[in-house]
Amino acid sequence: MGTEGQDNELTDVVLCYQALGIPLDASPAQIEQVFKVLTDRHRKLLSEPDPATRNEAQRSLDQIAEMYDKIRGSVTYRTAEKDFEKKGAIAQEAKRPQHQAVAEKKKMVNCPRCNGLIKPGLQVCPICRTRIYTPAEKLLQALFSRKMLLLYAILLILAGAAFYFLSFRSAPAKAPASELDSLQNLQAK
Repeated sequence: MGTEGQDNELTDVVLCYQALGIPLDASPAQIEQVFKVLTDRHRKLLSEPDPATRNEAQRSLDQIAEMYDKIRGSVTYRTAEKDFEKKGAIAQEAKRPQHQAVAEKKKMVNCPRCNGLIKPGLQVCPICRTRIYTPAEKLLQALFSRKMLLLYAILLILAGAAFYFLSFRSAPAKAPASELDSLQNLQAK
């Protein structure tokens, strides 16, 4: 008689799963979600003006609640719940918090010179003792290095010389009258 009662319970539970549209291998969270969706749908019908619709919605809500209680009280549900809890515990163990040193190591950056791991924002590498420049400082350093300053000076001198020669070459080369007179006097003598 014990096995007959278990078979009846199993049959009832399977019918409840099928009536609610829940697969037999559904997790407790999925079962609860289906229950909430169905109850919300029928609760909306309770506010209808038609009394027959309201009565049908109330009967459906009662049946859904009864089937949900039968599913939750079944051995199948409790087994699934235990399995789900075990999987959740395993997942939480896998997601355990990292050690502080590991978390800090992920935040570290490489030194541009020695490639050692250092904290971001440092101005001097503690390993190789070199200065760490910001991107703006690197740009200024590249634009105003000794080589670039020398190149700028040479270009400035060349531009000045070109301007000087071009400005005198385009003007007519006339000697002043006093110089012409003195030249003619020298030739005459």
